[in-house]
Amino acid sequence: MKRIFAVILVALMVILPFSISAEGASTSSGETFDVTYLVEPVMDYDYVDYFRNGYAQVRKNGKYGYINLQGTLVLPLIYDSIGVQYDGMVEVELANKFGFVNLNNEVVIPLIYDDISFFDDGLAEVKIDGKYGFIDKSGTVVIPLIYDVTGTYFFEGLLLVCKNEIAQNGISQNGISQNGKWGFIDKTGKVVIPFQYDDVKNFSDGLAFVEKDNKYSLIDKSGKEVVALPYDNVSPVSKELFTFFQNDKFGFVDKTGKEISPAIYDDVNEFYNGLANVTIDGKWGVVDETGKLLLPVIYDDTCFASEGYFCVKKDGKYGFADMSGNVTVPYQYEQASYFSEGIASVKKDGKWGYIDTAGTVVIPLVYDDAHECSEGFLSVSKEGKWGYLNQNGEIVAPFIYDEAWRFQEGIASVTKDGFEGFLDKSGKVILPIIYDQCFQYSDDLIYITKDDKWGIIDKYGNLVVPVIFDDVKEFFNGDIAAVQLNGKWGIIENPLYKNQIKVTLNGEMLSFDQPPIIENGRTLVPMRAIFEALGATVTWDDTTKTATAEKDGTIIQIQIDRNTLVKNGQSIPLDVPPTIVNSRTLVPVRAISEAFGVAVTWEESTKTVVLNTAG
Repeated sequence: MKRIFAVILVALMVILPFSISAEGASTSSGETFDVTYLVEPVMDYDYVDYFRNGYAQVRKNGKYGYINLQGTLVLPLIYDSIGVQYDGMVEVELANKFGFVNLNNEVVIPLIYDDISFFDDGLAEVKIDGKYGFIDKSGTVVIPLIYDVTGTYFFEGLLLVCKNEIAQNGISQNGISQNGKWGFIDKTGKVVIPFQYDDVKNFSDGLAFVEKDNKYSLIDKSGKEVVALPYDNVSPVSKELFTFFQNDKFGFVDKTGKEISPAIYDDVNEFYNGLANVTIDGKWGVVDETGKLLLPVIYDDTCFASEGYFCVKKDGKYGFADMSGNVTVPYQYEQASYFSEGIASVKKDGKWGYIDTAGTVVIPLVYDDAHECSEGFLSVSKEGKWGYLNQNGEIVAPFIYDEAWRFQEGIASVTKDGFEGFLDKSGKVILPIIYDQCFQYSDDLIYITKDDKWGIIDKYGNLVVPVIFDDVKEFFNGDIAAVQLNGKWGIIENPLYKNQIKVTLNGEMLSFDQPPIIENGRTLVPMRAIFEALGATVTWDDTTKTATAEKDGTIIQIQIDRNTLVKNGQSIPLDVPPTIVNSRTLVPVRAISEAFGVAVTWEESTKTVVLNTAG
């Protein structure tokens, strides 16, 4: 296999003899596999992070820098900390001061700040001498550094801030200022709502919750009180609902000021998926985000709702109730789990089995333990060993495993004698049960370790990266990963993706849910992804199968199977027309990009389309 070498190896990369061949790396069992290196393991760093947007953080002797996909050090090892590269800018720290540099290591935002946040909608929060303000991407101070505390991010165009010369204690756990008064400013720094409140929450649907002198209300963006909440200790629990505390009890009031429930609850849990548990005298019930009581407060315990049913406990036994509170499965089980794929595991007389939503036993209660159904399969144990059943109760994998976990994307992890492997849905072992650990990540890859060495397989059990490395980082976009061997770091290419077309924009790798294709020598990419990456807004006319994209006064139109692109009313011929692949509209990337003034080049060695907005 052809080996791809780095263009530049910086002075800090000490080249040492290397014990395996890229054309024939051997595992401990003697098997030989190809390893394609973009950079061989010669980089002398203490640590290399995984690649994000085409760059990886590196560390040596406590200092941080950045390398690119060729292993070139683009940011020198001089920084005390370094952030994630975004939009060509990297947050860096030097001598306890923060700022931003670009990927040429040119200072974009001076390193003068005590703290700095990520840019959000063009603004970043900064701090000097305990005061906060905001800067834009040119480093210009847009909002002066005069605030003691801020909400960091704008909501509906407004930011909550606290200003008081004596307020120095920051924010308490519930997000309110311990000293000083709160108000709201806009993105120009203009005070929209004066500093007068003891507590505020961010705007949502045009309203914000505020507290002043122990009085609570909702205000609009002009600061006008819209709804008075005449209760003690009011707190928002959802977009529509607030709790209040009265006579040591909790009640509910909605955002119109209407009392939904009097103060009768001893406690109210946090909302999860629109539901919250409430309790009275040690009994539990469930309310929704409108305050409506779905389950009466009569239960010893309640579990979260799944597939329209609650698992509930009453008088020491478990059963099920629907979303209207009707008992659908009587209280008769010692333990029960939630419904998954229409069935739930239950325990009675010390044995586990499965029931359907009507309460009918579909898998006999004869097992010692049972997990929830996953992808149509059930992991159960008998006499201390685990195996798998299908939903008909037929044995798919024998009871020989020490543990058997849920199926995920067609495979499941099992352990035996302290080692781990994977089965498929036929019960076949696709990854031998010989590994110390297995981690299932994205891109259908499983990271495995044995004898302190790392490798990667795919979900079908095929070896992707041999188990020879001291460390393997996650593949970037399924394509590139940093690896460590004999104390040195290199960069490898995923053999499953080595022939896949890649696209970069200003040095950042773009990600697509449908891989790019080549037709008649032209690269086509998913339409919406490329338009949005270029900063264009796009609309789609399904009747005519026409897309219209607009950016900075330039309007282009393209139509499925038509060899013409229309730019500001002028027709431009296309070598290949837009097409549909796997329900995704693919468009010629060069024609689209050049129509918006973006320079396009092709790197044959890496199969990469390189886009550059600088021309």
